[in-house]
Amino acid sequence: MGIKYGWSDTVKGAVSSAFNLGHTITNFYGGYLASAYSPKLVLSLGVVVWSAFTLLTPPAAALGLWPLFVVRACMGLGEGVAYPTMQAIIKGWVPRERRSRSLSLMYSGHQIGSILSLLWSPLIIASSGVDLMFYLYGLSGFVWIAFWHPLVSPDPPLLRDHLPAGFSPPRMSELPWRTILTNRVFWALMACHSTFGILYNTAISWMPRYYNSAFGLDVRSSSFLSVLPWVAMACGTNISGWVADYLINRKLLTTTRTRALLQLAGSVGPAVCLLYLAWGSGGASQAAALHTGAVTGTAANVTAVGVAEAAAGAQHGGGRTLSAMDIGGPSRLGAVAGVADSAELRSAVILMTMTMAFLGLQAGGFASTHQDIATRMASVLFGTTNAAASLAGSAFVYMVGVILDSTGSWSLVFQIIAACCLASCAAFLTLGTSEPQFD
Repeated sequence: MGIKYGWSDTVKGAVSSAFNLGHTITNFYGGYLASAYSPKLVLSLGVVVWSAFTLLTPPAAALGLWPLFVVRACMGLGEGVAYPTMQAIIKGWVPRERRSRSLSLMYSGHQIGSILSLLWSPLIIASSGVDLMFYLYGLSGFVWIAFWHPLVSPDPPLLRDHLPAGFSPPRMSELPWRTILTNRVFWALMACHSTFGILYNTAISWMPRYYNSAFGLDVRSSSFLSVLPWVAMACGTNISGWVADYLINRKLLTTTRTRALLQLAGSVGPAVCLLYLAWGSGGASQAAALHTGAVTGTAANVTAVGVAEAAAGAQHGGGRTLSAMDIGGPSRLGAVAGVADSAELRSAVILMTMTMAFLGLQAGGFASTHQDIATRMASVLFGTTNAAASLAGSAFVYMVGVILDSTGSWSLVFQIIAACCLASCAAFLTLGTSEPQFD
């Protein structure tokens, strides 16, 4: 879509950010809804809303940027309830000794969706056009809800004894906001979640664009190489959940120390990889390449809108092509991309993959701590910190576009993210605990 409508990097970032702005609002409110009412009902309504607005994306884009911004924001409004309600579902339906691995499996569903989107979307668009992709993804939400809804009980069985007789849900204004906002653990979670949102949203929105601008790869190559980090992240996410449950259930470490260990690995690991990518793996030469014409008309932004833009770039041609067979080994890569570029490209792919694999370990760190410190309030806490993560991610996705338009420096982008990772890790190690804090 970016190629079709002639969008700059700044506009592409704004389109991606529109979704996150809507997502932020219902993350915050969705956590309350999931704690006060049926999480099953809240999630079902959210799926219906975001699927419907996915179907409306192509006609909105044809009308102009403002209609597209509105539709993407409304799609975010629907999807924003997903993670808070899933927190309530895990808390209410899954026993404590299996919660870390269950949360990790749930989180990895997002990465698996990214993998499937990167693999399928270019093929769908190349064969049938941009609009069909949105229609297929929108309809898939309705198909999923038809299968899932009958399988889940209306109310969480594990929370029935926790609620007093005659319980009525409090108003949102009656929640203990003063206690929440003055709690040090909450702010540690806020810092970690916001940093996670910055890195995750930047990767999903700009990674193919990075491969294209830094190495001149076309969209097929960029999309394929962008799959590898998500595969690694899905593995790291699930490994962290199993490791956390093992350490806690066997009493090898306390819950607090287990969360701290996985958060340390999940924060420092990405920071080191990104700093090496910025300083030791051609970061300066990649920025210079931008200013000497390495950027072709092909750009990719792997959101639903970005994938459409990517396919349009593929149809216009340009850049090098690197198929799955082409990256089979160093010699093959060198033959396709050139000896000098292939070494930097291999290094970039490895570092990006390691960055996302390490990031996945945070699933057993801060991302499981909401469940440790609260029962009924777990979805409220997660919804609040996830809203902050969406807002931070939205702002930074836009900021990346501005940085690239003004300086062309990927190195600067990586350094900022690495600094955020280290700072949030320090906050979690200093302020975090898994001791109960809220109801």
